[in-house]
Amino acid sequence: MMETLQFHEQLLVRIPRLSIGDAAQSPDQYLDHPVFREAIYLASDVVYQKLVKHDFLYHDLEPKLLVTLQRYHQRMCYRSTPFGGFSAVSTLPWNTGNTTSTPLLLDLDRFRIHYQKAAVFKKRKRFSVKQCYCVNPSLYVYGAHYRYYLLADQTTKRWVFALNEIEINPLIAFLVQLRKPLNVGSFKSIRQFQKYGAYQLQKFFQNLCRLQFLVPCDVD
Repeated sequence: MMETLQFHEQLLVRIPRLSIGDAAQSPDQYLDHPVFREAIYLASDVVYQKLVKHDFLYHDLEPKLLVTLQRYHQRMCYRSTPFGGFSAVSTLPWNTGNTTSTPLLLDLDRFRIHYQKAAVFKKRKRFSVKQCYCVNPSLYVYGAHYRYYLLADQTTKRWVFALNEIEINPLIAFLVQLRKPLNVGSFKSIRQFQKYGAYQLQKFFQNLCRLQFLVPCDVD
């Protein structure tokens, strides 16, 4: 029997983070743009710290650094590169039957993505001891911290992405390496954590959920 495939009505598309019209901005304009600052923060700690040192004022920056910033800005306007925060995610409807117009749903200030029922993320609700949680799948290492995207329910079936970070410690690192869903009960039963009290462990687990380091997930 041939398997029936069902496609989601929205196709995810990677697009430039800024628009082509923004390419004409002067350095003082794009240095004052929060989206550009966020992209630099993700891309290079060295460059970002230099900007902080000079209060993001381009008059005080050396020419070599200005050239680097200009290249970053042009990349954000023209290229849908997967590098850091230099691109965004949008959606394209592909089953409307409309061949003359395929409008993109743009949100250039934050990453936006359509929420699907089959996705790992659920609509946020109160913490539950029975609910299973997994490590935020957007997690990556940055120096002595883990960085990940926060998920805030803005409108129905949509998530808006913002960056957060948490310092790496042995307990946090162990959860990342564990790679499996946990609820409060299974978390307390982990042998490496049993030297801590049950109440202390539950508060620790609940705090990780509040910080969205752990997010709700479905278990088959």
